[in-house]
Amino acid sequence: MREKDVEYLEQTIGRRFKAATRERMKKLRERTPEEARRKRSAAIAENLKLLPEYRAARTLLVYSPTRGEVSLEAIEAHARSEGKTLVYPRVVGDRLSLHAVHSPDELEPGAFGILEPAEDAPTVAHDEIELALIPALAVDLHGIRVGWGGGFYDRLLPTLRFAFRCGLIYDFQLIAESPREAHDTPLNAVITENEIIRFG
Repeated sequence: MREKDVEYLEQTIGRRFKAATRERMKKLRERTPEEARRKRSAAIAENLKLLPEYRAARTLLVYSPTRGEVSLEAIEAHARSEGKTLVYPRVVGDRLSLHAVHSPDELEPGAFGILEPAEDAPTVAHDEIELALIPALAVDLHGIRVGWGGGFYDRLLPTLRFAFRCGLIYDFQLIAESPREAHDTPLNAVITENEIIRFG
């Protein structure tokens, strides 16, 4: 088999694996009762507070949870009490622009029905982000993230040159290994309700 054919086969297998992982994790997360997700999210918030990169960061990239993702309510409240700047993504075409938001009331439904900053919210340069909290459907033990498949975070992560990239997931979303594709930017760490795992 030619090298080009092998590469194509590996890419195809990788895409199929990620698609199957997405579907499995969606179902697992949907089946997790809301109260259980709330308790797990609270534990994840407590673990995040132990992270030196969190304590040191003044500008954090956060996200608006959707479809059972880890809630950031406790994290946002604590970060604001510490005087940290919270930055949220806004979908612009096939990219994410970053905007400072001072209160959850400033968020409005945007692309895909997810809460995001208003168009006129103050923009923040990607190089200003010190800690990036990243949602995922799964993360493997090498820091490779499986997202929803839209590629928004795949395009964003390489631009966060000075940020510590931290995934937030429930423990059942941690997998042994995922095929790594050319566009994958590994996370620096992942936090579950049970542990903090650093990569690299």
